[in-house]
Amino acid sequence: MKKSINILNKQINYQILNHKIHFILNDEVDIKTISLLSSEIKKIITEISAISEIEFDISNFTYIDSLMLGELMRIKKRLQNENIKFRLINPSAKVKFIIESASFEPFLLEGENW
Repeated sequence: MKKSINILNKQINYQILNHKIHFILNDEVDIKTISLLSSEIKKIITEISAISEIEFDISNFTYIDSLMLGELMRIKKRLQNENIKFRLINPSAKVKFIIESASFEPFLLEGENW
């Protein structure tokens, strides 16, 4: 089931399939958008039972900063408390390097095949 959310005039597409929510984020997404998206995720989880995993496809990101990484870690921690796996998928080489340099790779990219 494909859907979209409009946050701060930015459309975020997602798909729910087999107890997994797959979000496709574009490079326009900033810290405020991610923070608001976190609230939307909470609503979706409340409405749809049996969600076991959430992934953010960040293939369109050209850069990621420490504030964004911190917010993503907060989302991951909150979801872990609800027994929901969270990970980033498809980072560009540059974004992957930034995540690795910040030592967040084991937390945000776990389970990825590089």
